[in-house]
Amino acid sequence: MGYGAEKARQREEELRRHFPEAWVEGYGPLIDAMTNDPGDRHVLAAAVRAHSELIVTYGRRHFPAASVRSLEIDIQAPSTFLRGLYDLDAGLFVGKLQQVPGCFAGAVAF
Repeated sequence: MGYGAEKARQREEELRRHFPEAWVEGYGPLIDAMTNDPGDRHVLAAAVRAHSELIVTYGRRHFPAASVRSLEIDIQAPSTFLRGLYDLDAGLFVGKLQQVPGCFAGAVAF
């Protein structure tokens, strides 16, 4: 995305602060074994290391079915993922959106 070092550091700091349970380490040795797009092998390796069942991405084409099938990892577009959360519990979903600063949950349409 072309972030400068300081912007990248700030972004990482915020991600770690808000999602500490989602930080994955120790996936480096798995990268070379991944068969998806070379630019996103680190993502798949991290998903494997974390025992994830799902990767949410706009870059679905970077994770062909053959590269994730045996790993039992599903690839979903963000809109599909969010729709699934909404379908599970619409009230909770909208309530969480209303807690996000600057988010106008009234504009959400599914």
